[in-house]
Amino acid sequence: MLRKNFIVKALPVFAGVFLLSLSTCVVQEEQDSTVPKTGQTLCYDTAGAVIDCEGTGQDGEYQAGVASPDPRFTDNGDDTVTDNLTGLIWTKDSNRAGESMIWQEALDYCEDLSLGACGDNWRLPNIREARSLSNYGSIQPSLPSGHPFTNVVMPMYYWTSTTVTEDPTFCWTMNVGWGLEDYFLSKINDVYTTLAPTAWCVCGGQ
Repeated sequence: MLRKNFIVKALPVFAGVFLLSLSTCVVQEEQDSTVPKTGQTLCYDTAGAVIDCEGTGQDGEYQAGVASPDPRFTDNGDDTVTDNLTGLIWTKDSNRAGESMIWQEALDYCEDLSLGACGDNWRLPNIREARSLSNYGSIQPSLPSGHPFTNVVMPMYYWTSTTVTEDPTFCWTMNVGWGLEDYFLSKINDVYTTLAPTAWCVCGGQ
């Protein structure tokens, strides 16, 4: 009799746990991603030809992630631009420095910049902040369509504040021509004169 009573009393508990677990799964399945969309809308075969996206499993089929707001950018009228997706504020002139420089010079340039509502709170972006500007559905430049940035010269490499952990004498850069691809350069080597990386400063996001 004790076993029967235990089973009868336990069944509602087990049922409750099952329903709670089921509802948790449903919530997790419906939860939106916090990762932005890449901007890629087309699908390709292995030869590079555009194909119908249905059933490919490619990025262009799912277009997963957070959609960009409309408008994506706001020109603040003070030579700065706010990215309404990330909240970061960038200099409107992507090559405001006007020259190539080594890494420490790029860090110093942004730290010394005073502009717009950000005042003197500018800095060199980290690699993830740099990636946030990328639109992988376009090239030359790989920026979202309708962006208000000026002086975007091709090809253009930009320093980031992120060091390459494997070799701390190198730093990650971004290439605004080809999908803001990651590329690391020596912080002091004169190779920078060939690729001509410069500084594109950011503020906010702290």
